[in-house]
Amino acid sequence: MRRHLTNSERAIRGSRGIPIWRLIPFALPIIAIFIMSSDDQIFLQCVGKAPEFTSASGAKYVAFVRVLISIPCSPYYIRDFAQHWLVIALFLVGIALAIPQILWMRQHKAYWDTVREKEKLKRAEKAAAKVDDKSA
Repeated sequence: MRRHLTNSERAIRGSRGIPIWRLIPFALPIIAIFIMSSDDQIFLQCVGKAPEFTSASGAKYVAFVRVLISIPCSPYYIRDFAQHWLVIALFLVGIALAIPQILWMRQHKAYWDTVREKEKLKRAEKAAAKVDDKSA
């Protein structure tokens, strides 16, 4: 008698690709970091002034520089938890939701790698059978 598949196993076997909703938890921490880097208060506490660029070429990289500076300055952001609790919660919820998705993606990859290997062996057998039929 065959055992019943779990919902996760059914989802893995039902789709070769990874559904987009499984990737959303990975975006939440990134969004939280961008929100954190847009707050000038973190830069005033950590560096002493907010990064500003006046030239047109420097303006392209403002967001990138702000993110790079805000990551090491994040303890200052966390210290003011009462004011920034929503962004901190968004970051932590994203991390907590991403962990099960990583485990699911590993199972998904392992299952579909075995399926692809079986398909590869079947194609090789068919090709060998065709060669045998042509030579006979």
